[in-house]
Amino acid sequence: MHSRRSIASTLLGALLIVSAVIAYRPHYVSASLDYPNQVGITTVNSQYAFDGTEDVLTEGTDVIADLGADAVKLWLTPNYKLDYYLNSSWPTVWGLAELAATPYYEEAFAKFDVIALEAYEFHDSGDWHYGVSSADRDAIQAEFYELAKYLLETYEGTGKTFILQNWEGDNQMKYGGPGYSTTAAQGMIDWINARQDGIIQARDEVGEHGVRVMGAFEINRVSIVFGEPRLLDVVVPYTYCDLYSYSNYEVYFDGEQLAANLDDIAAKAPDDARYGHGDKNVFVGEFGRAENWTTEADTVRAVHTNVDAALAWGVPYMFYWQLYSNEDLAGLSQVKDMLNDYSKIYDRSANWTLDASSPTPYFEGDASRLKRTSDTPEHMTYKTQGGIHSFGISFYYTGSSLHDKVAVYYSADNVNWIPAVIGVSRPVNTDGIHVWHKASVGSAELLPDGYTYLKIVLDDDADVYSPQISQVVINQRPHRPFADADLNGYWLIRPSGAYAGTWHYFAGLYRSNALTNPGFEADGAATQTPAGWSTWAPNGDADANYSETGGSHAGSYHLTHWKDSTQYEVFTYQTATGLDDGVYTATAWVKSNGGAQQVRFLAKDFDGTSTVLSSPVGASPDWTFVWIDGIVVANGQATIGLHSAGGGGFEWAMMDDVKLFKSE
Repeated sequence: MHSRRSIASTLLGALLIVSAVIAYRPHYVSASLDYPNQVGITTVNSQYAFDGTEDVLTEGTDVIADLGADAVKLWLTPNYKLDYYLNSSWPTVWGLAELAATPYYEEAFAKFDVIALEAYEFHDSGDWHYGVSSADRDAIQAEFYELAKYLLETYEGTGKTFILQNWEGDNQMKYGGPGYSTTAAQGMIDWINARQDGIIQARDEVGEHGVRVMGAFEINRVSIVFGEPRLLDVVVPYTYCDLYSYSNYEVYFDGEQLAANLDDIAAKAPDDARYGHGDKNVFVGEFGRAENWTTEADTVRAVHTNVDAALAWGVPYMFYWQLYSNEDLAGLSQVKDMLNDYSKIYDRSANWTLDASSPTPYFEGDASRLKRTSDTPEHMTYKTQGGIHSFGISFYYTGSSLHDKVAVYYSADNVNWIPAVIGVSRPVNTDGIHVWHKASVGSAELLPDGYTYLKIVLDDDADVYSPQISQVVINQRPHRPFADADLNGYWLIRPSGAYAGTWHYFAGLYRSNALTNPGFEADGAATQTPAGWSTWAPNGDADANYSETGGSHAGSYHLTHWKDSTQYEVFTYQTATGLDDGVYTATAWVKSNGGAQQVRFLAKDFDGTSTVLSSPVGASPDWTFVWIDGIVVANGQATIGLHSAGGGGFEWAMMDDVKLFKSE
């Protein structure tokens, strides 16, 4: 992955007026929203798996479904063998409909009501940066027609919704070829509309009988733009998709800015009358934060800000990026050889040369590439310090596919060589006349540990000028074996460890809450006795416990512990009864100004003994997500609450959005 993302405080008394520094306005989310069908999770290109008995697509979708989500985002592309390569044995297919019919995808689709697919045609229509011919347009339409028809017929009566979309149009425009031009803009319009025409053709022919298939166009630049025109201005208004997707890595913590960006997209996107989304036919195709850019607390805060703001705005769907990390694993280092010289190559055969000729228009400005000087097989070898984890090699070539021209081997001793299982990316035309193409050859499965030599071999093709190697990237493990604790790239599936808060946030979002009045909204007014909650006050300080308005995490009310000028101790709690025995998790949003007080989020009375589990709450002026794992219910009940002891009238604590759900 990538992967990829302060709160009001209205306090009692003049001494505690800090609301002037409010930076976040809570959003009021309707109770009628269907979270499992609206907030989904993506899984693609996982760099590891935790269950070697299942293929990675099945394992990932099992985890997402187990969380309680009914919405998922997957990739459906010619690179399927690389997108889901771990523990997998894919058949060879030649089109989108055929790929969707494979057992791996059929099993994945069966688990969800809403399935978003990053779908790319198998037909090699060239690069739309240079325009789309009428023949290519017809071929693209035909492939999406076949896919949509297959989905409409196969899933008739299931109630499923399929969304067929591209990935991050602005990035595709800027980085997927020569960049923006009016020709490229028109090419993208023709490409997107051809896809949509295929979907419309299938819907008109087959009908939608208990199943929906929609087309979507995704952009990723709204409020932060780098030089080129926004596709929102030059492409979106000239398309006619059912939905428009926003891949949001521009806004993390500002709900109002996110809503403004969604407004901007909705104003430019053609309205959708077919599915009832009207002028709000916009969804969030990606959101999240990269693990190496942020802390766990900020990750959770970014997620809840995006979820609250986007759902309050009215998006029909949003998809979190992502389940497992698709980026380099923790501790990996990288060898990158741009082939400006031979300095990084450990060994090579004789007949190579570095070619600097014609960087444009054929080679995207690359002024140094490695090619053969003889029509004989030639090899080059790299040696790493740590064991090789994976690799990627970029090629320019003419003629047929790279599959028959390139082989890669790995070795522990530079003597005994093992052929690597490789995958080849979808080629991109680089010269505008469909002679030269660029594609990458990469490891289709992770290499075993302990191999430090990598050899690249080109065959004896008579065209010595093709293929040419543009760059080599080798990911190597650290100089020690990986342990499970090193895999801190994952975001959701672990109930403890790295990014546990994100996992709990989503689990709590999807799963049934055993508590009543969890947001202190039921009374519709501030009160010292919030409905469903009780107070323990050993020193007669029950008046230090009350609900109030102002700066709540969500909604209008929250719980506050505070008492003017005196010490206090209170425990605000709720005992959930009638629980099935099993393992539960409790979560809440809390904040406190610290000082002399003690503040704890507690779980007790759940196993027939005096066991108490707690999550301490330190000084935190912003709403902070806390949780308690491993609440093993054995007597059908559990008590959850906030305990605080103030130290003289200047300390306070707050709690909102409390949840208790079964996690195992």
